[in-house]
Amino acid sequence: MSRTIGATDLKKRKKRKDAKYKYRKKHSRTLDSVYFVPYKPKRKKNDPIKVWFFEKRPMSKEGYYNWNAKSRPKICPFVYYPVEKPFYVETSQIESPEAVGELAKNFIQYGGSFQMRMPGHAKNKGNASYYKKATIVIHENAQTGELDVQVIDFWRMARYWFWVGSQK
Repeated sequence: MSRTIGATDLKKRKKRKDAKYKYRKKHSRTLDSVYFVPYKPKRKKNDPIKVWFFEKRPMSKEGYYNWNAKSRPKICPFVYYPVEKPFYVETSQIESPEAVGELAKNFIQYGGSFQMRMPGHAKNKGNASYYKKATIVIHENAQTGELDVQVIDFWRMARYWFWVGSQK
């Protein structure tokens, strides 16, 4: 805002708030290239990986009605409960969907729908955020009485170096 002719300022005028960002935008490319530091991962190739299983259960009616009536149609009416605590596994135990299914069947040992989650780089209060990597459905076979495992939605595992994929 310009000063009225003949007026005197009682206080010092404020500077533009975006003035410091102007310089940074103009010279950011050169500054970034000078101070580039390559990423060095903390974990080694053969270190075990942390895995956590969560059970998918339907939300209770009371819990569903606690939501705002306008947002109820948009929410996912399921709740995820952790199955015990996260644990470490060797990469050979989760290198294919069949191996993930065997691990889940041996660890969980009852039917239901589950998620296998692994930590990402984001940090929360517990210092690690767990993200869904595969969906696992375990059901009991009526004829034999054994547990059958179906691993679906495992495309996020393809980014890992140890992932072999389907072995069928």
